[in-house]
Amino acid sequence: MIRELRAARVTTPILVHHVLEGELYETASLDAGADDYIVKKAPVSMLLSRLHAHLRRRERDLGLAARAERRVAIGRFMLDRKAKILLADEKPIKLARREMQLIEQLASSPSRIFSSEEILDAVWGDHLRRSLPALSALLRRLRQKMAKHDLPDPVENVRGRGFRLLPSVRLNAPASGR
Repeated sequence: MIRELRAARVTTPILVHHVLEGELYETASLDAGADDYIVKKAPVSMLLSRLHAHLRRRERDLGLAARAERRVAIGRFMLDRKAKILLADEKPIKLARREMQLIEQLASSPSRIFSSEEILDAVWGDHLRRSLPALSALLRRLRQKMAKHDLPDPVENVRGRGFRLLPSVRLNAPASGR
């Protein structure tokens, strides 16, 4: 199949993600025209990093302008903006658009406390459904997703002031790529 794609002048990066490991399988795939061979037992973070490396290389080869960082390190988490996935301890957590916007807003200045109004502006803008109950529901859904994956709640409610990333979340590294 890889040979057929390459014969048809398909230049999209081809990555083989397979359960079989060994030099024979890897070299056969690469010789056929694959760009990479990734064994299925590899961690999800490695798979995503290699996929993104190939996509960046493809964009450079096509002369596309650099864009904002796709992946943002947030302490022990990795946020993939395009895929809308939060990687935490090798567990990919699919985020809704507003959940991602909330995390991005808090990560833009990890130790800062954002008022509810600032978060509503960043996440809802002028949308009609913009409200404090909507923000509470968003936080509840995000916390439920984290709990479902046995992960800590990333958001701290600072009573009377607003919200920020929990110190344990922002411990390892500041947010970047904004």
